Amino acid sequence: MCIRDRQYVLELATPAGLAREHLVVSCRPEFDRVEGDEQNEDQIERVWQNRVQANPRIFNGSKFRFERAMVTENGDVRMELGLTDYKSYLGTNLAENWEELAATEPVGSRLASPLGNGCVVETMDGHVVLLRRSEHVGECPGQCVVPGGHPEPSAVETSRPDDGSSVEFDDGVRNEMWEAILNEVVEETGIGRHEIEDPRMIGISRRVTNHRPTVFFVARCRCTSAEVLERYKEAADIFESVNLFCMERQQFVEKADECTDLVMPGCHRGGAALYGEYLNCLLYTSPSPRDS
Repeated sequence: MCIRDRQYVLELATPAGLAREHLVVSCRPEFDRVEGDEQNEDQIERVWQNRVQANPRIFNGSKFRFERAMVTENGDVRMELGLTDYKSYLGTNLAENWEELAATEPVGSRLASPLGNGCVVETMDGHVVLLRRSEHVGECPGQCVVPGGHPEPSAVETSRPDDGSSVEFDDGVRNEMWEAILNEVVEETGIGRHEIEDPRMIGISRRVTNHRPTVFFVARCRCTSAEVLERYKEAADIFESVNLFCMERQQFVEKADECTDLVMPGCHRGGAALYGEYLNCLLYTSPSPRDS
């Protein structure tokens, strides 16, 4: 585990890039958020009611709760997930007392910690795609990010059984990890689905502030940076950002590390660090036969 300037923690690094068939998902009730005392649960409800009054269009969508991830003996990655929702996230991770909740034993168990996603999209001319978030979004307004959002439990065709044991559901969750990030890239940038290669997972970063986890991917697109700028004009979710811009790959890694000109959330700074490890791996290693 690597901590950088107390802004992010690298929970997992897979610098060679992990293909979807090498991710093993275990989504179980024992990885759900541990409910707190009556005061904590009342806080979640109170925060939610205040948000609803301020914005009646808000809705409580289900999310995957990140518990942990580790590399297995055969080189696959095992990811342990629970289920949570947006309401619990607002009332725990984004609450004023989130640090107190995070420190409660077992550490982090009282937090919703929904798993976000992000993708470093590489263009044909050696750049990566970045977005500057709108001032009207609920989290990290005005900051620079790679395209991303959340994988959605509602998108999995089957439901988690009551006993929490289902290979079919876990396989569906794994597939949603990839489908969700592809959808986010298409909707936020306007790049066509057919123009994007299948992403590779490069690791998981956690923003120290609010204990916020995000899984990161890298994907190549069959467009130049100039063509991506044109695609963006027709992006379905263009309202979430004020502009799209492209930056040379190594410059992106360096600027994200400096955190001066390129202001990013801690979790996305962590994503840039993971991408830096990925680039170094390309320089010094050759692909494994199973990944070719």
